[in-house]
Amino acid sequence: MILHKLRLSHFRNFSNLEMHFSPGINSIIGKNGHGKTNLLESIFCLALSKSFRTANDADLVQLGQSSFEIHGTLISELAVENELAIVYLDGKKSVRQNQKRLPRHSALIGIAPMVLFSPEDHRVTSGSPAERRLFLDVLLSQADQKYLSALQSYARIVRQRNRLLSLIAEGEQSPAQLDSWDAAIVPSGMVLIEARNAFLQQIEAQLQKTYTEISGNSVRLHAQYRFAEDAVIEDDESYVRTLQQQHNREIKRKQTLVGPHRDDVVFVLGERDVKKHASRGEQKSVLLALKIIEFEYLKNKKQSTPIFLIDDLQSELDEGRQVNLLSRLTDIGQTFITSTEQMQPRGREDSAYVVDNGTLKPMSDSQT
Repeated sequence: MILHKLRLSHFRNFSNLEMHFSPGINSIIGKNGHGKTNLLESIFCLALSKSFRTANDADLVQLGQSSFEIHGTLISELAVENELAIVYLDGKKSVRQNQKRLPRHSALIGIAPMVLFSPEDHRVTSGSPAERRLFLDVLLSQADQKYLSALQSYARIVRQRNRLLSLIAEGEQSPAQLDSWDAAIVPSGMVLIEARNAFLQQIEAQLQKTYTEISGNSVRLHAQYRFAEDAVIEDDESYVRTLQQQHNREIKRKQTLVGPHRDDVVFVLGERDVKKHASRGEQKSVLLALKIIEFEYLKNKKQSTPIFLIDDLQSELDEGRQVNLLSRLTDIGQTFITSTEQMQPRGREDSAYVVDNGTLKPMSDSQT
């Protein structure tokens, strides 16, 4: 997949922008605070229908304005052209494909597969379980609409079930009503659990191989799926049984305590939990390996090469890891890399652009 053209209107600090991009590595050069990350954010929005920096669409509107627009022309390997657009106006957002309004925002997800590597991604290896769940959910939602649908259904049922738990705790409803909600939550919950476990099993050998190539370290790296509350969920029956065992605690705490919304993934290097015991350098190598695997997984599942976004390359990777990653990107496909320093082109299809206070120009233009 190639982002051929991007047009922005009143998005962050970009008043009006229209730019064509290279199918290779696109280096976005500029000082901090001038709009490099904003540009990547707009591209990410086209693929995922929302920002990776804020949950509030109003935050994306340029100061002094009341709306924003993102338009992108994407071309697949089969030369199929897609015009994607996000329009935010009067506090409401709409998404379009080829000028046709889509019924829901999430309908954009998966059309243009995308992988993001940003400074905040260190939380995948060092942060809370929610960060690792988010990593899996974004990846698997792009790969499979069935997963995305189950994720949305599951989140809705958890909210409703939690509301019921609160009413039971307040004496306004009977605990017996939980049985029907236990039965309702299991189908979508099992889809998520099975897909996550299948993904981790599928990438096991590749995770080790990629980590060794990046770090030069042959210590075994593997991922373990860990259920909340030390539960063991193998099928529908064990899932229902686990929920029933938690009823009293759940009523007391007014929330659903077991299920994929509270599970975790533990990355183990040798015999050590990466989050607790790995060095910063080891964690970066694990994260970079995960991002490369994310790219390859999406490419295989979607039969389309994802667009790779890398924000603030120098701050996240030392020189050795930069060289390792860039050598891979030369053969990967279209990539957008933000940096404060000019990078040497590595292929004939590489291009460089300069960001300056909300403007973007090809570097060749800025040097004349």
